[in-house]
Amino acid sequence: MKNLKLRIIILLYFAVLNVFGKIPFSVRIENQSFETVHRLPGFKNEVRDGINSYTVKVLKADEITEDYFIFGKDVVIRSDLYTYSTTKFENANLKNYEDENSIRFKNNVYFRKGAVINFRTNVEKNLGDFINFESISLEGSELFIDIADNSEIPRFLKIPLFVVPENEITLNEFNVRLIKPLIIGEAEYVIKSESTGKGKILYFIEPLYKNEEIAQKYALMERKCIDVKHGIKKLPETALIREKITTFKEKGKRFIFTSNIIDLFIK
Repeated sequence: MKNLKLRIIILLYFAVLNVFGKIPFSVRIENQSFETVHRLPGFKNEVRDGINSYTVKVLKADEITEDYFIFGKDVVIRSDLYTYSTTKFENANLKNYEDENSIRFKNNVYFRKGAVINFRTNVEKNLGDFINFESISLEGSELFIDIADNSEIPRFLKIPLFVVPENEITLNEFNVRLIKPLIIGEAEYVIKSESTGKGKILYFIEPLYKNEEIAQKYALMERKCIDVKHGIKKLPETALIREKITTFKEKGKRFIFTSNIIDLFIK
């Protein structure tokens, strides 16, 4: 009798282990209309330890022009939108005009609450990535911006970031702000906006200086600055936006952390 009870306990134990091993790994993929590239693990026990990144969906650009990489489908941003490829850490450094990216979304881009747009600028060279939103909507009322810039000297000028349609929602209900301070030399850059007069609102960054004396110093320096003239940019063969899901699982732990981003990939 005791042996029978022991067998039953052992069978129940392994049954529980088997059930846990088959718990579905359920992660929301936001852009179901994009082309599927990689599939996520089907069950939690299939998720490998450490950090793993999966490009689950891609959307190919409708058109590549001198001005924009143009995309023609609705896009949902769950956590982050990057104007550059996140494949390599050094891609966050905008080095020259050839590396500058401009994106145009013809359809609606929907930002879930807390989502962030990640731009690159190079204030010293008067460069910056740019986005033209033909339609935009937010789950909340705030849109967060993060900017990567390795410049050491500020310039007495503004750097455009993006445009949105000028309507009641964007005029009255949009709260756009930096997720962290952007300080370059003796200036702190802030986000401002203005009407373009063509049915669009332009958001840009410009420097604030501690006092008028410092501001005048950089205003005089700006008169002597000569930006490099840009030639015709070589267009890439392919431009994609990718929905990437990254998993982090600590060895021996059951908890699995996931993040969901959209980035631009060109080649």
